[in-house]
Amino acid sequence: MAKVSFIGLGIMGSGMVGNLVKAGHEVTVWNRSESKYAAIEKVGAKTVSDPLQLLAGAEFLMYCLADDAAVDAIFLKGPELASKVEKSTIVIDLSTIDPVTS
Repeated sequence: MAKVSFIGLGIMGSGMVGNLVKAGHEVTVWNRSESKYAAIEKVGAKTVSDPLQLLAGAEFLMYCLADDAAVDAIFLKGPELASKVEKSTIVIDLSTIDPVTS
């Protein structure tokens, strides 16, 4: 199965991570609020403390974030994930955001 990295553990993101794990994928997660880690670790996902740790060897990078500001903060203004994603990684945006931001 695939090595999936996932950002965002809101209601939708947590459900998606659970389904990915149930389907047999290796899922590693980062969330701005680490208070959600215990519940997601119980379903079998791994967690990391730094979003840059998600990038090494990820086949897929999926994210489900609340709004444009959250996407900007993580991908452009924070750890600059966008510039560090491996060229072979497939990026899937599941956020409800403006198409321009996506």
